[in-house]
Amino acid sequence: MTDTAADLNVLQEAHILIRGERAHTYGPPHDNFAVIAELWSAYLRPKFHNFLADLGSSDRPHGATGPGIELLDENDVCNLMSLLKLAREASGGGFHRDSVVDVCGYQAIKEVLQGSREDFIAEITPDKYASEPVTKPGPSQPLTTE
Repeated sequence: MTDTAADLNVLQEAHILIRGERAHTYGPPHDNFAVIAELWSAYLRPKFHNFLADLGSSDRPHGATGPGIELLDENDVCNLMSLLKLAREASGGGFHRDSVVDVCGYQAIKEVLQGSREDFIAEITPDKYASEPVTKPGPSQPLTTE
């Protein structure tokens, strides 16, 4: 790639990352975010169960929190990861371009998740995006492939 970081806005950079470096590192978000949702649900289930138990059984929404009920899904992962980045900024970190790119990426993944895993894999072919991970640019370094 010949674009420099200064030539790309945060949306363009996020688009390239989720279909380039991140896809090659973590695989399709369909798989990765499903695993994250499952692990977070497993972690939260006892806490949520105890909270609902304290409320009393009549207040349980639809009898929620049996072992087979997932509290979170891939869409929740996108939102919670975005909130993590926003919380860092809100707690005094100030503006960090990387965090803004990440928030854009997490929200763009919601659209990716609407399609199939196979379509996503087909979309990240070398003729459209770098076949090697995209090197994260510094303030004025060109985007390159490793």
